Amino acid sequence: MGKTKTYNYCVADFLFKVCIPSQLDIDKLLPSFTSFKYEGNNEDETLFEFTASTADLPTMKEDIVVDEVIDNDLGYIKLKGTTNDYWVEISFIEKGIVHYMHTDKQFKQATASINWNDPYADEVLSSLLRLVYSFAVLYKNAISIHASVVTCRNKAYLFMGKSGTGKSTHSGLWLQHIPHTSLLNDDNPTVRLINGETIIYGTPWSGKTPCYKNEFYEAGAFVRLKQAKENIFITQEGIDAFIALLPGCSAILQDKELQNELCETLISITDKTKVGILNCLPNEGAAILCFKNVIDNAQ
Repeated sequence: MGKTKTYNYCVADFLFKVCIPSQLDIDKLLPSFTSFKYEGNNEDETLFEFTASTADLPTMKEDIVVDEVIDNDLGYIKLKGTTNDYWVEISFIEKGIVHYMHTDKQFKQATASINWNDPYADEVLSSLLRLVYSFAVLYKNAISIHASVVTCRNKAYLFMGKSGTGKSTHSGLWLQHIPHTSLLNDDNPTVRLINGETIIYGTPWSGKTPCYKNEFYEAGAFVRLKQAKENIFITQEGIDAFIALLPGCSAILQDKELQNELCETLISITDKTKVGILNCLPNEGAAILCFKNVIDNAQ
C-alpha cells in the first residue's frame, strides 16, 4: 500500500479516523465533513477506524449468517456477515463500479477497497462511512435515524416517515410558518442517550439538502408522518411509541446483537421523549397542529 494520511472527525461527540491515500484531497472527497473535523488528542478513544486500501481484502468465509441487500440512498449495497465479521459490496449507481469493504463484527475496524477512478468514488466513501458509523453507534446508546430535524425554542423535533411521505416538506412548513425554527439535518441525524436525556445531533449526511451542522439539541419530540386527507395528531406511548420509531432506525435485520442494542436504546428514548403520529396534508395547518402538540406552552 502506498503512502496514506489519517484525518480525524467527530460526529455526535463520537471520534473516528479516516485513512486514505495521501495524494487524495479529503476536503474534495468529503466536503460535508468539513465542520466535523477534529483537532483534539490523537490518543482519544475512537468509535472506529476506517482505512481505504488498495490491498486485497480478506477472503470471505463460508459460514454466512447474515445476507442482506440494503436499499436506500447509500447506493446499491450487498452485505454478508459471519459470526466474526462483515463484507460489503457497493456501487453508487445501478451496474456501476463495485467497491468493497471488510469490518469486524462491532464495526471498530473497517478496511475498504475503493476504485478512485469511479466518478462516484466520493459518494461511495461517504456512504461506507455512514454505514460503519450507523452500526458502530448502536453499541454506544445511540441511533442513526432516517429523518428530518428542525430546531425551535432550543429543542429539536424529528420527523420520520416512509420515503415520499413528506419529511422535508413538513420541515419546510415549520421553517415557513413557525417562528424561530431552523433546519438541523434533513436525512440522517444521530440520537443519543446521555445522562438520562435524549439529544439529537446534526451529521455530515443530510441527503439532497446541504445542511451539515455540527450542533446538538435536547429532543423535544419524535413525530411519524402519514399522508392523510385531514390533519390529526395522535400521541403515542409505550409499545406504540416504540413501533412508531423503529422503522426509521439503522440496523442489520439479521444481526440479533445489533437489534438488541437498538431496542434497548429505543425503549429508553421512547420512555423519556414525546412521540406522536401526525396524519397530515402538506399544508400550514399540519405544521401548526404539530407545533401545538409537541411544544410545551405553545401559544
